[in-house]
Amino acid sequence: MGPTNALWSELNIGIAPYNCSFQHPNNENLKVYVFDMPHLMKLARNFFDSGFMIGEHRVDKSYLQRILSINARNIKVSFNFFQYHLNVQGQQKVGETAVSKL
Repeated sequence: MGPTNALWSELNIGIAPYNCSFQHPNNENLKVYVFDMPHLMKLARNFFDSGFMIGEHRVDKSYLQRILSINARNIKVSFNFFQYHLNVQGQQKVGETAVSKL
């Protein structure tokens, strides 16, 4: 989405210095934060591929695999999250194919 999105441009989202919020229309004490979810999912997948530490615990792709196994049953904890989201390799990670499937 980014700065070419007309609504984001009108709300000054993504404009220097990386504004990601706008004033809540009904409550001047609140802000509404905007996220580019496909991009965040791509970045998160890259973190999970290499793994990272939270305190003493290593977090890696196995946690996402557990979500997929739960989703395979009758309970859905994450909609529109599939195995191919974890299996993207090489150029697909940076290309349109990976983004369009997120």
